[in-house]
Amino acid sequence: MMGPRETRAMMWLVLTLTITTTSIFAQRPWQRTTTPPVGAAPALHLAANALIAVDDSMATSIDVGLSWQGVAGVPAHQRGVTDFFANVTICAAQAAVGDSVEIWFTQGGSSWTYSEDLYVSTGTVVDLAAVGQVFYITMDDGTVLARGRSIGTFSVPVTSGERVVDMELSATIMAALTTSGLYLSSDGGETWERSAPPTSTPVSLINVDGGTLFAACGADMYQFNSRGSTWDHLTDQVAFPGTIVGHSCDALYLIALSHTSDGYLQMYRQERGSRQWDSVGYILHIPDVQPTRDRMVVDGGWAVISVTSAGLPDSNGVYRYDLYDNITSVDETVQHTSIHLHGSTLHVQHPWNTEVVTAEIFALDGAQWWSGTIPCSDCPVTLPDGVPSPAAVVVRAPGGGIMRSVRLP
Repeated sequence: MMGPRETRAMMWLVLTLTITTTSIFAQRPWQRTTTPPVGAAPALHLAANALIAVDDSMATSIDVGLSWQGVAGVPAHQRGVTDFFANVTICAAQAAVGDSVEIWFTQGGSSWTYSEDLYVSTGTVVDLAAVGQVFYITMDDGTVLARGRSIGTFSVPVTSGERVVDMELSATIMAALTTSGLYLSSDGGETWERSAPPTSTPVSLINVDGGTLFAACGADMYQFNSRGSTWDHLTDQVAFPGTIVGHSCDALYLIALSHTSDGYLQMYRQERGSRQWDSVGYILHIPDVQPTRDRMVVDGGWAVISVTSAGLPDSNGVYRYDLYDNITSVDETVQHTSIHLHGSTLHVQHPWNTEVVTAEIFALDGAQWWSGTIPCSDCPVTLPDGVPSPAAVVVRAPGGGIMRSVRLP
């Protein structure tokens, strides 16, 4: 007969083998940020050491969406933003009807300066990206302008009626997603090959990180390694319940936002190099969200998503989730709060000093094990015997909002 410790160990084993079982990760809520003053459906970019939202206009945030600063001067209809070289960030703006694109630049992000106009015929700019001292403007007809010391032009070999919808690139790989398939280039756009993951489901979203291309195909995720020129099925051991509507990554995590069986939104997280996916965060009960490029980024350890729903427009906006909710201790966060659990003693340091905050501890199955008050910053609190291990600790500010949540061993 198993004792409590063995039972907890078995529960942990079961939970790590499935993404559909409720776990402590599902106890974290998404935070809705301040709405960026740019339009109804902002795309998200990371550039100029900031989070940038782009739609009819442009705004920047240096605190992961808690506040936004509108950018004045740059024309409307920004088509892309990217970091260049020498601490320069550039932006491409093209009017709804026009045969040229304006290039603007900034150093540090505080003010933007006009640089030049580039003739782009009658096509629409799809994306702007940079590698080294060359930036690339991709048109929906497959034309790509390469601007460095001079202007070069090459083309993605699209067929008649086919349009480019996204371009992602790095120093070792270029990936152009079109309305009918995916093209890859490993020689800077000189030659292209049609490529596809080993599935009959078409590619809907792509993202490039270094020499790795990530591709979403319905409810499945694949990665392409430019060195080996091979596809790897990242979701072969799990089954997402619905279509992937966004994905992104940082150095530690790959994340995907998927439809639930009811058509809402659930995020999944995988450590880079692992085969295991964990469901994280509360389900976002927002319907009718479709796969859309540039709607999900990882900013300083936060997953940030831009949500546009035809069925629930009141929920449209930008949301964020702390991906580092499962590290053993936190010395500094945006909220300047740290949590440490030593045996049965809980220490919480927070910026309210002598004000009372509350804390909750959850077991692996999501059941609340303890709830109490923390009388002051760094005042030790002795917990009852039998603290769950692992445990989820949630600390609430004096006003009741969650200011920090971590998973502790």
